[in-house]
Amino acid sequence: SVILTVTNDQSPTCIVTSAAQTFAACPPANDDCANAVPLTVGVTVTDFPTVGTTIGGTTTTGLGTFSCQTNRNSDVWYSVVVPASGLLTIETNTVAGTLMTDSVISIFSGVCGALTEIGCSDDEGNGNFSMKALTGLTPGDTLYIGVWKWGTSPAGEFNISAYDATLANASFDDKNFTYYPNPVTDVLNLAYSKNITSVSVFNVVGQEV
Repeated sequence: SVILTVTNDQSPTCIVTSAAQTFAACPPANDDCANAVPLTVGVTVTDFPTVGTTIGGTTTTGLGTFSCQTNRNSDVWYSVVVPASGLLTIETNTVAGTLMTDSVISIFSGVCGALTEIGCSDDEGNGNFSMKALTGLTPGDTLYIGVWKWGTSPAGEFNISAYDATLANASFDDKNFTYYPNPVTDVLNLAYSKNITSVSVFNVVGQEV
C-alpha cells in the first residue's frame, strides 16, 4: 500500500492510504473558532451566501450546555459584526448536489476559548436546516457561529448567510442625494433635498467607521 502524508499551514496532517482506498479528509480551514470565516451582512438571505463544508470537520468540545439540539458533529466556524440596528438573522441552506441535509447552529458572544451561546437553531430554517433571528445585539460586536451537521447525518456543503432586512430603505431618494469627493481621503461632503439629521458610514463587512 501507499501512504501519503499531506500537510499545510491551516490543517493537521492528513493520511491517505491509496491501496486500501481510505481517504481521511483534511479538516476545513475554519474547523476551529480561531480561524472563523467572516460573513458579510446583507439585506436578504440571498445577498452574500457563503459556501461551507462539514466534510473533514472535527467536533468542538468545551462549549458548555447548548440551548437546543445537542446531537452535533463536525462543526465549522464563522464570524459576523453586528450592524447598527442590533438585529441579525443567521441562516443555513442546502447547496445543489450536497449530501448534507441537516444542520445545527449556535451563535456565540465573547472570544474564542471563552464563548457564551446567545442563540441556537436546529430545524427552524428550510427543511432541516437552521435559521435564528437575534435582536437587542450591541452594534459593532463580533459574534461567532458554529455550524454542525446533525449527529450521524451525512457531511457535505451548505450555504450560510447573515442578514438584516431593516438595512433596506425603499423610501430613500438617491436622485436628490450627492456626495463628493469619491474616493475620499479626509473630508466627505454630503447633500440632500431635505435636512440630514444623522449619518453613519459602514465598511463592506458591516463595521461602523
